[in-house]
Amino acid sequence: MLLWIDSPKNDPQLTEAVQTNYPSLKINFQPTYQDARKYLNDNAYDIRKREIFITICRAYYTKESKCFTDVVQLFRDLGIGNRPIAVYTLSKIILLEKTPDLPTGIEVYDNPDELFAFISRYLAKTI
Repeated sequence: MLLWIDSPKNDPQLTEAVQTNYPSLKINFQPTYQDARKYLNDNAYDIRKREIFITICRAYYTKESKCFTDVVQLFRDLGIGNRPIAVYTLSKIILLEKTPDLPTGIEVYDNPDELFAFISRYLAKTI
C-alpha cells in the first residue's frame, strides 16, 4: 500500500505511472495532514501488519501549519514502525537548507523520476 498525503491532482503523470507499472499497489490519497492523521489513527493496527506500506508526503501543509516531521512523529506516536517515507517537494535544496538534520529514514525528492525510483526500490524489496 502507498499512502500519499496530498491531492491526487498534484502529480497526475506520476500517479498514472505508478498505477500502470504496479497495478496491484493500492494508492490511498489523503489530501491533508489531518485526513492522514485520522486515517492512520483508524488503521494503525492493520498498517503494522502490512508487509508493504510506503508513504509520500509534502514538505509543508501550510493551511495546517504541519510539515513532514509531524508525519514522522505521528508514525512514532502510533507505533507504526520504520516505514519508508518520501518527502516530495518543489525544491530539495531549500528543504535541506531549512531542515539539515532529517529524521532517520526520510528521503527527499523534487524530481518525479527519482520519486518513482524510490517507490520501485521499496516494492522490489518485498518481491
